[in-house]
Amino acid sequence: MAMVALQVGQFGNAVGSATLKLLSEAPQRDGALFHSDGKARAVLVDGEAKVVDAILRERGSIYRPENAVVEASGRGNNWALGYHGPRGAGGNALVDRAMEGMRR
Repeated sequence: MAMVALQVGQFGNAVGSATLKLLSEAPQRDGALFHSDGKARAVLVDGEAKVVDAILRERGSIYRPENAVVEASGRGNNWALGYHGPRGAGGNALVDRAMEGMRR
């Protein structure tokens, strides 16, 4: 059975990245968390690209860049804005795009 790591926000991405780094260095990679090409089954989600970009720069060898779901600007600690997106975003809210990343 395959699993997908969903890393959300600055803290979730930091913890998830550190965990997957340790697991990727194990002698035998868990097939439930890694594809056969060695890439992690993970979706990185954040309201701003800074943290996710840093993770992809440092540990890009274990992630697929197309599984990074980010916005151009932050959410200013506004949970509702982070969940639903700005007014008029329609079906393009961050949560909708994150769920699409999980389906892939």
